[in-house]
Amino acid sequence: MVLGPKDVAVDAAGNLYIAEEGWSRILKVDGNRTLSTFAGTRNRADYGGDGPAGGQNALFNSPQGIAVDANGRVYVGDTKNHRIRALSSVADGIRGDTVAGFGIARFSGDYGPAALAKLSAPTGVAVDHRASALFIADWGNRRLRRVDLQTATRTISTVEWDGPDPLNPLRLKWANHVAVDKDDARIYIADSDASQVFEVIPSKRKIVSLAGPASPGIVTRFRPAGIAYGEVAGERVLFASSCPGHAVYSIMLPGSPQGGGGRGFDPTGHDRLAVGAKMSYPHGLALDSAGRNLYIASTAANVVRKLDLDRGRITTVAGTGQLGFSGDGGPATRARLNSPIALAFDRDGNLFVADMYNHRIRMIDFSVAPL
Repeated sequence: MVLGPKDVAVDAAGNLYIAEEGWSRILKVDGNRTLSTFAGTRNRADYGGDGPAGGQNALFNSPQGIAVDANGRVYVGDTKNHRIRALSSVADGIRGDTVAGFGIARFSGDYGPAALAKLSAPTGVAVDHRASALFIADWGNRRLRRVDLQTATRTISTVEWDGPDPLNPLRLKWANHVAVDKDDARIYIADSDASQVFEVIPSKRKIVSLAGPASPGIVTRFRPAGIAYGEVAGERVLFASSCPGHAVYSIMLPGSPQGGGGRGFDPTGHDRLAVGAKMSYPHGLALDSAGRNLYIASTAANVVRKLDLDRGRITTVAGTGQLGFSGDGGPATRARLNSPIALAFDRDGNLFVADMYNHRIRMIDFSVAPL
């Protein structure tokens, strides 16, 4: 049983990692589909376990974000411990480290060692593709923090903050999801309270709003719940889900052949390409490896939808729409889900679904389509 899966991530070898908020553990599903506790102790919310081979006995407190770097190191937003933890496999077990945070919900530490800095309820985490920088949605401090993983002390700094700045007046209110583009040049932030999606270019210290209530094609009831970056038909695109308005938006990013701007769903949740496709509190998004299909966790509808980006056709790939649990080993569209919230693909093209209130991780094998 998985109690309250909050976020999922997949490494290069195809292993799935799960941030389990309810029992404060990090779980792992390996290539043989075997579920195990990677780190943490069931139903014990606390802090501890750093050091060589200490990771398996590490203690967490309501972890809400997870990411894996190119070297297989797992980063965890240990939210109520006000820390970012790292877990890596070593010869005699799992090594645990505190990368950032001192355990006190305050703000301090910029331009010093990240482990001595203070964070406040960090949630989303993302690591660049070179494993050189870690980005943290420092929710309580309303900041995006950056940890330089290439320095010996792992220097921490603020990329964007909620405060007066004549050069960058944009503010974060509730930064809950972070994504990095494939070139590590841009960071994307979903800020649900500010009703904005921001793009940050660290090299230029430039911050711009990509989407918000005033953006073309985006409705006023916009609060991003999830984001996914991808390249579709040569275009750089960011997808954002919004619970109010029950919609998912595609945002053509600056630098794409067609330029920037927003193109999305109307207020009723109908895709303007896939007319009649109702959403209900969409959260997690995942783009397949070919960049041709976007998968959407329609949380309150208890289904997972697929949007064919070439044809503009949307279909249900998992769930009947009836709340409950059933269907393992059978067709995914006949299964019952209970608030699917997060999605991730493995290297074989299987789609993992965090089925939140069924307290399970479900898998859709598209070769035979069971769940």
